[in-house]
Amino acid sequence: MAEETWHNYKEEKHSKPSPLEGIRVLEVCTILLGPAGPGFAAEMGAEVIKCEVPPMGDTCRNLNPFGYLFKEQGPAFLHMNINKYWLGLDLHKTEAQKVFLELAAKADIIEENQRPGVMESWNVGYRQVKEVNPGIIYISKTGFGQWGQYARENRPSNDGASQAFSGYAWMSSFPGQPPLKSRLYICDNLGALMGELAVLAALHYRERTGKGQYIELSQTENIMRAMSWVWPYQQIAGKVAMPDGNRDVSICPADTFRCKADDFVAIAAPTPEEFRGLCTAMGKPELADDPRFKDHLTRLQEDNATEILKLIADWARNKTPEEIEKLGEKHGFAASHVYTTKDVIEDKHFRERGFITEVDDPLLGHYLTHAYPVMMSKTPPQVKWSVRPVGFDNEYVMEHFLGKSENEIRQLYECGALGKWADVPSRRPPPGWDGKAGLKTPKDLSQPRNEVAFSSSRQEEKERTTEKKQPIWADWVRERDNPGIAHTKPEALDDITVLDLSYKSYAGCYCSSMLAEFGAKVLRIEPPEGDFIRTCTPYGMLYKGEGLNYLTEGRNKFHITLNLKKLEGRDILKTLASQADVLIETYSPGVMDGWGIGYEQLKEINPRLIFASITGYGQFGAMSRSQMPDYDNIAQARSAVQYATGEVLPNGKSYDECPWAVPTKAGPWIGWCQPGTFMAVGILAALYWGGISGEGQALDVATAEAYSRFDDYAWIWYQGTNC
Repeated sequence: MAEETWHNYKEEKHSKPSPLEGIRVLEVCTILLGPAGPGFAAEMGAEVIKCEVPPMGDTCRNLNPFGYLFKEQGPAFLHMNINKYWLGLDLHKTEAQKVFLELAAKADIIEENQRPGVMESWNVGYRQVKEVNPGIIYISKTGFGQWGQYARENRPSNDGASQAFSGYAWMSSFPGQPPLKSRLYICDNLGALMGELAVLAALHYRERTGKGQYIELSQTENIMRAMSWVWPYQQIAGKVAMPDGNRDVSICPADTFRCKADDFVAIAAPTPEEFRGLCTAMGKPELADDPRFKDHLTRLQEDNATEILKLIADWARNKTPEEIEKLGEKHGFAASHVYTTKDVIEDKHFRERGFITEVDDPLLGHYLTHAYPVMMSKTPPQVKWSVRPVGFDNEYVMEHFLGKSENEIRQLYECGALGKWADVPSRRPPPGWDGKAGLKTPKDLSQPRNEVAFSSSRQEEKERTTEKKQPIWADWVRERDNPGIAHTKPEALDDITVLDLSYKSYAGCYCSSMLAEFGAKVLRIEPPEGDFIRTCTPYGMLYKGEGLNYLTEGRNKFHITLNLKKLEGRDILKTLASQADVLIETYSPGVMDGWGIGYEQLKEINPRLIFASITGYGQFGAMSRSQMPDYDNIAQARSAVQYATGEVLPNGKSYDECPWAVPTKAGPWIGWCQPGTFMAVGILAALYWGGISGEGQALDVATAEAYSRFDDYAWIWYQGTNC
């Protein structure tokens, strides 16, 4: 059945509609946290107008690894700014502010990540915009939110600061070693993704009620939400959660092991069947019956975990990662070598699924990039064009969106409201541009003018204005956004019913939690023995019978059990599915089809159903029928992010002397949380399209692909340097 749903998906995706067609977004964003969110929306078909202050534009254009530019473009900037329209608009100017408000009157969403109060000082804050467009959805994304001590202090933030401040870097290091920052801009990207989830939830609410709203997002608070067990552990145990390198303290065994020739393999085998399979592969089947390892909770205890991981390490040291992968496939446990960027780009499975996609851009030519990692059977996200110079689409935006005459556009250039790129790399067109390629309209109504930096007096005036207005703005936001009164307000998704059939997958639980926290009614459907994920808890610790990870992700849900192996259980599921909006499942491809409750079968009962599958390898592609289970450490290993993160091995030292200087995964379950969040965003996009078309569809997320999607510059770097 999955073959029918996903037949020729890669070849036919560009002939299909996009889920957010007709949605218009204004972006006033810089660096990474801001632009990435509208970039996701643009890949799903939204019209995104990126407003930059000319002539230098977004500071992210400067971010390039080791000074490397790809055809004069910063790799990270190129990665997150797909499919946008490029407007050079100097919002310091009164005339530019008027233009922005004209655009805002015709927009659905505004996204910004300036310091708190800056948009207000430019007269384009939420309160000003809602006067011309009461239905606007307006999101502000900053390091610490719009109010509170750090917002009052006007603290700057970036990804590294957020990793440090949240404890993410601490939890991702080895014992006794300094906190370790991820190579990814994880706090920027996950914050941006969560922002789009909030925006689409607000869009769903507006479709029902006609009401827009203001959203604020704290980058640091957002990444803390992904550190699920840490917070209850510290409260219940009364001590600080400690890092443990590549060992997963909530799943045993799950770790990264050194193999022959100093290569590395990730292994996970926590369930009874998987653990027995691993023991058999090791030639020590008796270990599966050893009292120290008899069940998962016992195995997680510190002494027992230390012992079994040592036994596995000794065994793996004499094998290659490829040998262990084959044994995993044979015996049913999870194993993957730690991928490099080269491995990912050349991987047959990733290419067959279209996750690795080729861009043929009129300015930048051919290059490979990531596709949006939510495959959508009826409305696939698409990469249409790449980044552009500052102000590249000025004439098109003014004429097409605002209907301005050539004379009006010239006047905007003359007063400095509109502007174009500086003649420097990463701002200007690439070498060899013919002056026409990529333009939506061939007109250029700009006049040459002096390109100077903002004067110090303008900057000082801006800072004084921000300082003056920020406390007033902060008080306004706090009054409406106080968590203490949240329970008195309606919820954005309270008309949505979700069936969560996720099994052995925190990604599925996390996805449904995101929807539940926006008000969706989630029915958590488990087998009679309960979901194994309940036993995945740090050091085997339980609180009132519950594992600490599930303590977080089991909340806000109704819990029922169904035996889907029995006809009666499947009949009940079909009845529930006939009335549901969304179904989330994480079984291996073909399992739900074999039970007669796959997408093709259930859409006959409910044509509007969104059927969302999250697995390790996806529903189609070369490895989709792999028998290996999906775990966080496996997704991290296959993404190539782990390989490029970790302390550098000192010269003249060995891994025996420095066991902490190895490819290092993130401590939190980011290889599960992030795919779950991507799927939640995809679900809301599919619901929006379904509200227009009356149709449901199937969605497919592969966990390693989703995590790799945040690898901002490595792919472009590799294509330009082969390293």
